[in-house]
Order: sequence, then structure tokens, then C-alpha cells
Amino acid sequence: MKNVASIIITVGITLSVSPTQAAIFEFAGVSTADAQFNTVTTQPGHGYYSSFTRINVAWNGGAEVYNSKNWSTDSSPDALKYTTFTITPQTGYELGLSSLAFDSRRSGTGPLNGQVSLFLDGSATPAATYAFLPNSTVTSYTFDFTDVTGVAGAEFRFYGYGASSVAGTLQFDNVTAFDAFTPVPEPGACGLVVSGMLLVFAGWRQWNYRPIQSAAP
Repeated sequence: MKNVASIIITVGITLSVSPTQAAIFEFAGVSTADAQFNTVTTQPGHGYYSSFTRINVAWNGGAEVYNSKNWSTDSSPDALKYTTFTITPQTGYELGLSSLAFDSRRSGTGPLNGQVSLFLDGSATPAATYAFLPNSTVTSYTFDFTDVTGVAGAEFRFYGYGASSVAGTLQFDNVTAFDAFTPVPEPGACGLVVSGMLLVFAGWRQWNYRPIQSAAP
């Protein structure tokens, strides 16, 4: 019984990979224009992180941070104003995600509210959303969503709203996705593994439930 249980546990482990920190946006440098220092420090194996990009918000200078202005002054997010990056697995691999960590800070007139949304496989509907309250001092946040597995791509969008001035800024730093890139299973591979486990279990049951032979009279 012990050996069979060990086999089943081992097989189960090989079918799942725990997400880990694969890449990080550190924005190392003094930015003097848009699209500077906005790539991950090191690309992960078997996957690709796009550059951090501004959509309808404007660059603002900063050192060691990704700083932007022209955020919404409304009391709700503007779906057309955000910063973003995408994650794409290499051909033959699929993506898993468990959480996103980041640091943020707002200026005195910057957004009082923030939101991060996760989009999967090119969908226009977010799979998960996280609301946070930017502070005037650097604060760390964690977007801990339900684990995602077996996707072909993901996008994170960062929104800021409730600014008292469009000149107010919102900055990000140390943006880290906890992910895993795993080989796409060969057709029928999972079925073969499950079938093998069932055969092993059936054999174990037969061995442990043999009829007890009664002694001869």
C-alpha cells in the first residue's frame, strides 16, 4: 500500500508546477522620456514579457520608477487610460499564474484609487480585478487571484482614478508576476497517465481484498 501511494503522489506532483517569480520590472535608471527602462531585468525561460507600456496616460520623469500622469479625475476607472504589460509563453509551452506583487506611490494630486485587472487569452473581459489605495509614500501590494493554468497569454492593466489634477502622477516599481511555464501535454498523454494510475489502483485493490481461504475441515 505504501509503495502504491508513493507512486500516485509522485505522478500527481509531475502534473503540476508551482508558480515562482520568473521576471521583475525594476525600472533601473533615470527616465527622461517615454519607453525608457521599461523592460524586465531578465526574460524568463520559455516565456516572454512585453515592455511596460502607457495607454492614453503620459510619461513623467522619475528615477528607478515607472511614473505617469494624465490619470482620470473621475470617481471610477477610465477603461481607456492605463499602463500595461503582457506575458506570452514560448511555442510548445503554456502559462500558469498565481499572483502579482508591486510597489506604488502617488503624488499629492495623483489618483486616490487604483485598480489592476488580469485578462487571459486575449479576452476583453477581465478574469480577475484588484482594487488598491495608492499612498503618498511607497507601499507594497499583492494581487492574489485564483490560480490560473494552461493559458496561451495574459495581460495586466493598471488603472488610476480619482486624481485631483491631470498633472498628478502615479508610479510603479518592482512589478513581479508569479508564474510558471510548462510544456503543453502531448495529445493523449494525460489520459495515459490517468489510465495508468487507475490500473495501479485496481491492482492494489485486488491484492488487498483477496478472499480469505477457509481452513480445510
